[in-house]
Amino acid sequence: MTRQSDVSVDLYDRPTIARQNNADVLLSIHNNALPDGKNPYREHGTSVYYYHSHSEKLAQIMQKNLLEDLNLKNNGIHKMSFVLTRPTEPISLLIEVGFMIHPDEYTLLLTTAFQQKTAFSIKKGLEEFFSEYK
Repeated sequence: MTRQSDVSVDLYDRPTIARQNNADVLLSIHNNALPDGKNPYREHGTSVYYYHSHSEKLAQIMQKNLLEDLNLKNNGIHKMSFVLTRPTEPISLLIEVGFMIHPDEYTLLLTTAFQQKTAFSIKKGLEEFFSEYK
């Protein structure tokens, strides 16, 4: 964990903290939004971002589990150069659970039950990844 309370940790420090703590995986978990002019009824759902090829398999497993467990629209797996997907070590993903700008997803994102379901799904994805790729 780069933090265990609601304190700000600089974005560029997070990969360093993960490496210093010998993390096997760096997950950055978010709730998505859209820029002005985009239609939230067309663009919404769950998505996973990775950058390096060694992170792609975890991205696929994670997206599969999130879709099965959360029943949200598949917004895809994307190769993207974000600060938290660029590190070569550890394996790094950015997860967009749902869209804050989509009314139904926003309502879900606020509930403890959905947050726990999301956490369980992410845990399940990590367990599947590590059981297959030790």
